[in-house]
Amino acid sequence: MLATQTTLSIRDTEDIIKILKKRFPSIISSPRRDICLATENRQQIAITLAKKTDTILVLGSSNSSNTMRLVEIIQKEGARAILVNEIIDIPAEQIKKLKTIGLTAGASTPESFTKQVIDELTKIGFKKIKSIGKTKEEINLKVPNSFF
Repeated sequence: MLATQTTLSIRDTEDIIKILKKRFPSIISSPRRDICLATENRQQIAITLAKKTDTILVLGSSNSSNTMRLVEIIQKEGARAILVNEIIDIPAEQIKKLKTIGLTAGASTPESFTKQVIDELTKIGFKKIKSIGKTKEEINLKVPNSFF
């Protein structure tokens, strides 16, 4: 049975699955994607953001695998990713010169911290906020029959 770690990027996971299926043709895998929905949504939004702006603040800790994956994805897309673990990590002098800035967060980043960062960005001079890709992240997953 093939299972994947939920914090890998979608692209990395797909590449690994292709290699495993080629090496082990009889491997059994889930017919559905088993990447965490919150992780997948954030990765897709990070790619979209990277196409719309050159600099993106990524809220979360360097200890968070999914947060660091967002940083990697943004950089692979050609944008600058700035990890923000605390308000003091926001490089106000650098970013206040920008016309637009992206903002995303790791799955475990508290909503209250995101709101604090938005308040801080407003103080710096970013007045207009446009939300992209907000999705409902409720899903019920079934255990595959092959586990029994």
